[in-house]
Amino acid sequence: MPLLGPAAKRLRLLYLGSDEWYFDQIREEYLKRAYQPEDIGDYNLKILRGYAEADFEYLGQRLPGAPDFKEKAYYIPPRLQYQPYWLEINPRVASFSTFRLYHWLKNCQHSDTKVNTNSIHWRNYIETQELEEESYQVLAPFRKPDQPAELSQETQAELDFQFILNTPGDLISDIHLDYHLVEHLNYSIEDHRPIPTFPGGIKIEIPVLQWYLSCKIQEWVAFGGERALEKGQFISGFHSHKQFKREFYWDLWEDLENLRAEAVAVTIVTCALQKIWRKYQTTLREENLWD
Repeated sequence: MPLLGPAAKRLRLLYLGSDEWYFDQIREEYLKRAYQPEDIGDYNLKILRGYAEADFEYLGQRLPGAPDFKEKAYYIPPRLQYQPYWLEINPRVASFSTFRLYHWLKNCQHSDTKVNTNSIHWRNYIETQELEEESYQVLAPFRKPDQPAELSQETQAELDFQFILNTPGDLISDIHLDYHLVEHLNYSIEDHRPIPTFPGGIKIEIPVLQWYLSCKIQEWVAFGGERALEKGQFISGFHSHKQFKREFYWDLWEDLENLRAEAVAVTIVTCALQKIWRKYQTTLREENLWD
């Protein structure tokens, strides 16, 4: 039985801007490409990668022979020195080091950051449909799901209790996303649940949450989040359909265990620094009294 007009239209609207739509766009783009890169052999590919790795390690130091030698200081995209716990890459597509290097060069291209020409050749050579599909897939944790993730029984009980106690201004959506360099980033996360807590119900302080989210923003940027954001905003404006948007999102309640551990660690460090600063100020005042 053929679909009626309104039903077909609804299916079309559900499809536009969906993950399926984005994957189809990647496939169509590669179908349109009328060339296949010539096999340059493992030796030459290794040499090209060496240039890319040198750019990744040294760009910004303006060393002799580097692309930024004698250049004024300019923006260098984030260079992560670790693999985030949320990042799961299909090893048949790319290793972590290759995936990280590829996206760093893509971010350099996006920000007009100058790199060696051979680095660009390496990036273009390894770029495939499978790599682009994987690149879209790994950012799934940063896309708001249609339904909140299922939480553990203990976490869900804490969240339910916070809903009962919650007061105005204590929602995740009230946290301003700060400490980042991303233009046109959403002001806050679209999450109207209460602010997460430590065990015992004490709310995690907003500055700590802002710092934690800024770390997640940096990881998101490092693997193409900012590029996805700008692309989604452009397509959304063209189609007048907000479903295309790929704004930054992070589920703090689903990530509660890691959030608490990092919050405790940064709080301890902050208290230690404050103690050192107070001791320094006291010593300085005492020295001034003797002058």
